[in-house]
Amino acid sequence: MDTWWQAPAKDAMLKVTLPGNRIINRFMIKEAIAHRGERVEAHFLEARINGQWQRIADGRTIGHKRILRFPAVETDAFRLHITKSRLAPAIAHISAHYYDEPPKPVRFQRDENNMLSMGVGIAFSWNDHGVSDLTQNIHYTTDGSEPRQSSVLYTEPLSLPLGGHIRARAIVEGRKGPITDVWIGIDRKNWTATDSYGRTEEPSRVLNGNPQSRWITHQSDEGPFGITIDMKEVFTISGFKYLPNTQGGFIERYQVEISTDGQTWQAIHEGTFGNIINDPSERTVLFDNSFSARYVRLSGLIPPGALQQVGAAEIEILQSL
Repeated sequence: MDTWWQAPAKDAMLKVTLPGNRIINRFMIKEAIAHRGERVEAHFLEARINGQWQRIADGRTIGHKRILRFPAVETDAFRLHITKSRLAPAIAHISAHYYDEPPKPVRFQRDENNMLSMGVGIAFSWNDHGVSDLTQNIHYTTDGSEPRQSSVLYTEPLSLPLGGHIRARAIVEGRKGPITDVWIGIDRKNWTATDSYGRTEEPSRVLNGNPQSRWITHQSDEGPFGITIDMKEVFTISGFKYLPNTQGGFIERYQVEISTDGQTWQAIHEGTFGNIINDPSERTVLFDNSFSARYVRLSGLIPPGALQQVGAAEIEILQSL
């Protein structure tokens, strides 16, 4: 491109007025890199909606081409703000578009503070300015019911101290995308875990929200293996989630025991994690009934095949809905 707009300073604003109101969900920007190089380091876009300017998208570098994606807006003007640039920016091309794409699957991501984020796409990803893909409206429920247009609209990460059964879908102009669901465990802050040898430091790693840390029994340990979780107060629970330790700590068979005082125990469930080595994905176990408990013990743990150790990366306890 041999023509471009040359900003007078590093911080600049370019206003674009449309012939009339248009529905837009994409905005393309190109720098004049062949003549001026890549300069922009941060920018954001505003749209004039019902006479008021609203910030609708943020970005960092622009370079050869940057496409800003955002939920569809009806607007008659845009303002592109350059907030950080190595030299005065040179913009060679801008254009506004509407892309009518079908509803995409919803993906979930949780951080170390147990905040749940949602975004749409084939795989959950963060764009280069740290925001999940919200170009389509996401509606969700927390009680396991089907999400509809009237369900809560997702706008920011969720805090769910008691967990829940989250079901979500993208809805675009009445068209419904596939439902994605996830069980979220009770917030594990201040919980502790103890293995069958009385150790607490390594077993408590299954409660820290970091799947890269792990608990694994020692090579010298002899069974029966178990791990006991102290939730510090009584909850009504309905299941648990298990993420294996892919460095060698797998559980194939297990029993679940519960207690309200740590002295009297009740066996409530037993099961098997099939094909756990070849498919080390997170497993969700739902009990047939709900139970009141402060302590949850996974006992009688048996590793698969010829393995001699058991372990876990994460264990969550599910609250009854």
